[in-house]
Amino acid sequence: YSPDVGDGTVWVTWKGGVYDVTQFMDHHPGGSTRIEMVGGNDLSGYWKIYTLHFREHIQELLQKYRIGNLTAEDRAIIEAESSLNNHYITDPPRDPNV
Repeated sequence: YSPDVGDGTVWVTWKGGVYDVTQFMDHHPGGSTRIEMVGGNDLSGYWKIYTLHFREHIQELLQKYRIGNLTAEDRAIIEAESSLNNHYITDPPRDPNV
């Protein structure tokens, strides 16, 4: 994601859905830069690290920003490419309820 490229919107994908999260960026508890890290990509690799996003209310909130769906083929490709350099690889397991 770059505010200098395109129309300034930030889209992500999750489980085959496409989401325009632009309006949520300033409301993200971790700051907009966390969303900018994944802009244009799938959330899978990031949320494997930040597992608190699997909470039901967060999943419901995400649906408010859904603007479409990927084809099965595109979903497979983008999910395979989803990754994040895990700087926390040596940390103990995180409690998903925290």
